Amino acid sequence: MPDFEMLSNERVEFNNGGEFLELSINLVKDGNRATPYLRLARGFYGSDGEPRYKKGGCTLPIDRAVINQLADALKAWDISEAEKQKGAASAAAPAKKASKKAAADDEPDV
Repeated sequence: MPDFEMLSNERVEFNNGGEFLELSINLVKDGNRATPYLRLARGFYGSDGEPRYKKGGCTLPIDRAVINQLADALKAWDISEAEKQKGAASAAAPAKKASKKAAADDEPDV
């Protein structure tokens, strides 16, 4: 079974520091072979302050050309429409559903 070792990492926090994106360089050690890779993960801080990771994430090749292309694509990406949708969604938050007990209290007694 391979061993995994994190060599370095960088975190970008968002949502008032409650969530983060983490880019890390990891090493997979399997027998005599050690293979490095980049990992992009999303996580949050638990109630105990410890980082927790969401399932999924992605791995990237350790190739400067690929990383530069990805960085350029992210910088050039037009996200204005998504930002508008995000702003509209937060401005028009839906009303909370009434609980069953509250609905039962509103019904007339028979």
